[in-house]
Amino acid sequence: MSLLPKTFHDFSSKQYWNTFFARRGDKAFEWYGEYAELCGMLHKYVRPQDNILVAGCGNSTLSADMYKVGYKSITNVDNSEVVIRRMEEQHLTSCPEMRWALMDLTNLDSGDEEFSCVLDKAALDAMFTDGSPEIVDTVNKYFAEVSRVLRVGGRFVCISLLQEHIVTHLLSWFSQHSWMIRVCRCEDAERSQSESGQFSFPVFVIVCTKFKQMPNLRTVLESQLDGDEVRRAENASQVVERVRELQQYALLRHTLHTKSLAGEDTAVELCDPSTGKTRYTIHLVDSLRKTHSLRFAVFIVPHGREREWLFGTQTGRERLAENAGARRLIVVHLQRDQTYPSLAGVQDELSGRVMELAPTGLPSNTKVPFLSVGAELGEVHEIWRGESELSGGYVVEEVEAPGAPPLRRLVFLNNQNVIQSEARLVEAKEKKKRKKVGKESREIEDGKKGKGKESRETEDGRRGRGKGKDGEGSREGGVAGGDSGGGDGGTRPVDFSHLSCQHHLAMVGGMALAPPAPSQPQTNTPTPHVLLLGLGGGLLATYIHKYFPKHMGSGASGSSTCQGLYKVYLPWYLPSWVVTSE
Repeated sequence: MSLLPKTFHDFSSKQYWNTFFARRGDKAFEWYGEYAELCGMLHKYVRPQDNILVAGCGNSTLSADMYKVGYKSITNVDNSEVVIRRMEEQHLTSCPEMRWALMDLTNLDSGDEEFSCVLDKAALDAMFTDGSPEIVDTVNKYFAEVSRVLRVGGRFVCISLLQEHIVTHLLSWFSQHSWMIRVCRCEDAERSQSESGQFSFPVFVIVCTKFKQMPNLRTVLESQLDGDEVRRAENASQVVERVRELQQYALLRHTLHTKSLAGEDTAVELCDPSTGKTRYTIHLVDSLRKTHSLRFAVFIVPHGREREWLFGTQTGRERLAENAGARRLIVVHLQRDQTYPSLAGVQDELSGRVMELAPTGLPSNTKVPFLSVGAELGEVHEIWRGESELSGGYVVEEVEAPGAPPLRRLVFLNNQNVIQSEARLVEAKEKKKRKKVGKESREIEDGKKGKGKESRETEDGRRGRGKGKDGEGSREGGVAGGDSGGGDGGTRPVDFSHLSCQHHLAMVGGMALAPPAPSQPQTNTPTPHVLLLGLGGGLLATYIHKYFPKHMGSGASGSSTCQGLYKVYLPWYLPSWVVTSE
């Protein structure tokens, strides 16, 4: 599977283009690739029999190279008399049928619908230097001339680096005139730059096909930004965003090759190109210590453990890099809505992308170690999904990560990096009894066929209908079978003796210093005097009720303001006595 990168690093568009203009010097054309790098894309969209207009030919050898492989009908135009004279003299013998003409691109001396292809390599970029009204007006005149000289079904093939104001206006103009638009990425040109040790700028080929204008004709907008697969884009802003992400990723790669990012929190999303959803989030960690023998390594965090301190915080990941003895460590987070075949399958998917982020000078044949916790990826099972009127969408999921106890979590989808509630689960102990029938004996599992009191408690506890000593289910040893809820996903009981949040431990410590509740004169029972506002998952309230009964009495102890979440807490986390909805 190909993975599309999206960087979160705070790189600005201005920095990206300042880097380009500072490095390109006088040889601007080399950044766009020569014929050898562009031919794969050109042969797909330009036919040998086309009558081709090369707009702003300059001193590029592209048209001469195309002529030599069979493109004979080529007219080269430029507004520089010196360039036209020099290029005509240079190619007079080798390309006798090729034409050269001095023309203004905003006022072409050509007939209507004379050409079937207009080819632009960097001419638009040279013309469209900024988004000022004067320059935009000039560009519009150029586009109008392209439209005039192209016949219906002809193509405007533009090779560009696509500054944001260029791609935005180009998509807008041709969409308004009902052209079909496809934005392609020329990876061969980028690869050539990278192999030569240069800053590898993304190079794009925009193919605009002229249609006969008809009422209510909708523009077709497509992109081919990863491999050969073409995808329909919903709108122009989607394409603009993907182009920007690729440019920022290129700058990130350049930065990683020129300096260390030690102390910086840098992350990149790798997306599934077929769905656009994030498949991996990778964090780049550079160590301050240059003495580590391991130059580069990748650590795959087991599914469900990405929010732990060691993996989920910048400080923790820096500690992880030190423990691994790596100068640069890539920490990979898996995503909750994705499925993964195996640890080896994840390595295969990531191997190409992570090598793009390797340190400078790392030999190409280096075997990069992939590290993890054990040999399994872990599993995350979604057992409930719903909508809260206050907090939006949420999921309840059970996490089985290697090296960690099973957990049940509540996560709000608008802030998926924060766990709203987390409970530790314990496996229900299946006790077996032997019952003799004649000389034979058979095992009967409690909760399935058992008829005794202990068996009934186990089964009722699993279904959330237990009749334990508190009237809601068995909670022996801090484990509540009946309190864990019903449904297929909620059969495992919650361990109410465990608090997963450090601040809950501090609050419980404060409870130990509080005086016990006064007794009611009539019944001589403690009066509850603790009100917990902001119930959350209710695990703290359950813990206090169990271990601080003198403070809680027998009344309700928590208040939830959201009916939607109240319905979640009760079956999946709580015994019924703990919640009041207000």
